[in-house]
Amino acid sequence: MIATIFAAATAWVIARLASAWSTTRAGLLAGMAYLLWLTELQGFGGQTPIFYNLFIATAALLVFSARDRLLRGQAPPSVAAAMALAGVAITIKQTAVFEASFLGLYASARLLRSPMPRSLVWRPVLLWAAIGAAPTLAIAGWYAAEGYWGIYWHAMYTASANRPMFLYPTTMRFLITFVILAPLLVVATLSLADWKGESRRFVTGWIAAAVIGLVFVPNFYMHYSLPLLVPLSAATAVFLARPVVGQIAMAGLAAYSVCTFDPSTLGERSNRSMRLRNWRT
Repeated sequence: MIATIFAAATAWVIARLASAWSTTRAGLLAGMAYLLWLTELQGFGGQTPIFYNLFIATAALLVFSARDRLLRGQAPPSVAAAMALAGVAITIKQTAVFEASFLGLYASARLLRSPMPRSLVWRPVLLWAAIGAAPTLAIAGWYAAEGYWGIYWHAMYTASANRPMFLYPTTMRFLITFVILAPLLVVATLSLADWKGESRRFVTGWIAAAVIGLVFVPNFYMHYSLPLLVPLSAATAVFLARPVVGQIAMAGLAAYSVCTFDPSTLGERSNRSMRLRNWRT
C-alpha cells in the first residue's frame, strides 16, 4: 500500500513537471506512462526506486520551477528544499547521487549566469551541497559514533564495488531492458527531436545523470532502470501533447504495457523471495 502511494505521488509530480513544458493533459499522460512501465521493469516488488523516485522527481520540480529566479540572481528556499529531498533519496539508494548532483549543478550553473557577484554565488552553492550531504553524513556519523563504521562502509560502498562482474547475464538483462523500454524511448526521442528551450536541456541532462547511475553498479538488473523511467516519462509529454498523434501514441503505449505484462511473474517473484528468506534462515 505504501509503495502504491509513492508510485501514485511520483506520477502526479511527473504530471506537474511535464505540464510546465507541454499541456496539462499531456502531463497527465506522461504520469500515466510512468505507472504503466513500473511493472514492465519489475518495480512491482517494492524496489527502492519506487520510493526515492518521488524525492528526486519532487526535487527536480522545485529546481526547474526556480530556474528563472536563479537566473535573476536569487537563491529561493525551494532549491534548498530540493537539495534536502535529493539528500534523502541518496540515503535510500546511493546511485541517486548522480541525479542529485545534476540538480545541484544545474541550479548552481543558473546562479553563475545571473547578475549575482561571483564572490557571493558560492555561499548558496555550498549551502545546497551541505544540505544535500547532511542526511548521509548524519547516518554515517551515527554508525561511526557507535563503533560500526566498518560495517556501514562495507554495506554502503565496498559490498557493491567488490561484487564480481558476470558479463553475459548482465548484457542479456540490459538488452531485454532496452527492448522493454523501446516504445517509451521512441516517444521520448520524438519529443526531443523538435523540442527546444531550457526545458529540453534540463530533461536531457537529467536523463544523462540517470543513465550514469544505471551503469555505475556492476551486474545490471532490470529494476535498476526504474530511476531512468522518471525523466523519460516526463520527456514524452511534448509528443503526447499533439492532438491526434499523441493520443494514438498513448493508446499504443498502454496497449503494449497491458499486453506484455504477465501477472504470474508477481507470484513467481514472491515465491523466489520466500525461498531465499527460508534458505537464509
